[in-house]
Amino acid sequence: AYILDMRQKFSQSESSTISSDLSDYKPQDTTFWNNAGSILLTAKYHDYSLRCFQKALEINQKNASVWYNLFIYYHHKGDVVRAENCKG
Repeated sequence: AYILDMRQKFSQSESSTISSDLSDYKPQDTTFWNNAGSILLTAKYHDYSLRCFQKALEINQKNASVWYNLFIYYHHKGDVVRAENCKG
């Protein structure tokens, strides 16, 4: 429900409101932050997706799914070195 709500909210929001909107959601849930990052990456909100992936890793550094999505982020940005360092 949170992710669907977020997807709808972000599709209607300006990018400047996204950062403050993120703080309204489950702050200590790795899966939430990883999914939020994936949605934002798909929507081309790259900087916000990175913040979500970083937040997810602050909570759980061993989550392989987060590391994979961070790899995708850096790959899309063309940062091969950082992409290859996403091995968790």
